[in-house]
Amino acid sequence: MSYVDTTQRQRAIWPRRHAITLMEILLVLAIMVLIAATTWPSLERSIADQRLKNAADTVRAEWSHARAKAMSSGTAYRFCYTPETRTYWIEPCEDDSNGAALADDNGPSSGIGSEPDQLQLPENITIVKGSVYSQSPEDVTSDETSTTQGAEPETWEDGEPDAPIVFAVDGTCSPARLTLQNEHERGITVTIRGLTAISVVGEVFNVEEEQP
Repeated sequence: MSYVDTTQRQRAIWPRRHAITLMEILLVLAIMVLIAATTWPSLERSIADQRLKNAADTVRAEWSHARAKAMSSGTAYRFCYTPETRTYWIEPCEDDSNGAALADDNGPSSGIGSEPDQLQLPENITIVKGSVYSQSPEDVTSDETSTTQGAEPETWEDGEPDAPIVFAVDGTCSPARLTLQNEHERGITVTIRGLTAISVVGEVFNVEEEQP
């Protein structure tokens, strides 16, 4: 059997495979682009929500740090921030043990020791508002189990807006709540109780809807 006959027999047994055309490649790419365009907004929102939760956990950690510094140093400390920005800082109270004075809108005050460093939340996440209250959940006689996690009891009175959160040397603090917001108009609240200084992060919500 000659080489030519062998080649012809192989061609008869093995059918010829057709290559992928340019039109087929373009069609697959178009489908992939369509799927990506459909799923990306949802994925981007999920990532942004997680970054918002991480920022809230950062605030909780800074509160714990301020409380620990107050208890270890014997000097009251306060958590200050500039509303509608990412900027916050921790500084010793320079007026009295309760730290009643408001934070300077221009940044850290020149109090005890060196001037504290201004810190920042992650990009596109701001502290839109905050309130300090005169009483905390421990002082309210209503059933605490009726309130959802991270939500304020209805008996809380309106607090002082954008005031510093003071951490006393005995481990107590100013009952307060901060609201953080990202670029997608999504918000989250961080609440801290006065007697125990226990902080709770709420659920992410749409700012345009009714806030928790």
